[in-house]
Amino acid sequence: WTSGDFVPIFRRTSFNDQVTDWKEMGPDLTPRFGRNKVVRIHGMENVEGEKIDYKMAFELGHGLGRRTTWITVQSGCSDKRDMSNCKVLSHLDLEFTYEMGSYGKIVDFITKP
Repeated sequence: WTSGDFVPIFRRTSFNDQVTDWKEMGPDLTPRFGRNKVVRIHGMENVEGEKIDYKMAFELGHGLGRRTTWITVQSGCSDKRDMSNCKVLSHLDLEFTYEMGSYGKIVDFITKP
């Protein structure tokens, strides 16, 4: 990797015991190697009452061996009349640790809720 290269990120979601396929995130959401970037990931607009738990997982490029575990984005929000048990993740930091050199390499990929 060289400074400024797009780093491919894929995500999938899980709700109601269903898991989506990995889907590549667009360039507007994709991090760039060696640069800090903050983005807002949408996808909760249509979460209805039957979707009690909503989770996401991220993968750093296919075949690079870097994936997150399932991250609970929303839980306990099925009853719109009583939202006292509803928990929603307000933000998530994806942190990449890298080494610079002739060609940089990503050495770690972690999440910080």
